[in-house]
Amino acid sequence: MNKNGLKLGLSYNIFWDVDVEKLDIEKDKDFIIRRIAVYGRDNDIKLMFTIYKKNVIKKILKKADNLNPDTVSYFGLILSIREKDFKCYKKKPPHLI
Repeated sequence: MNKNGLKLGLSYNIFWDVDVEKLDIEKDKDFIIRRIAVYGRDNDIKLMFTIYKKNVIKKILKKADNLNPDTVSYFGLILSIREKDFKCYKKKPPHLI
């Protein structure tokens, strides 16, 4: 990961399906933040908040369309986002249609 994201301590399991050497902390921040939010451990989430500003994380997660309900609840609580303000909350999952 460019700019040493993984060398800072991010878990490798978050990015199991991509070449992390090709990821750029700034250019790929949407992808990185979403992956950490869904698959990250506590230490990964703490590190995410040191790499990115809170308002950037908030903006990216609000527009994400693939967050699970637990992720929405967790980040809604710590970022003060109402569930209905998450894009993914407005969509019904295919298994509920």
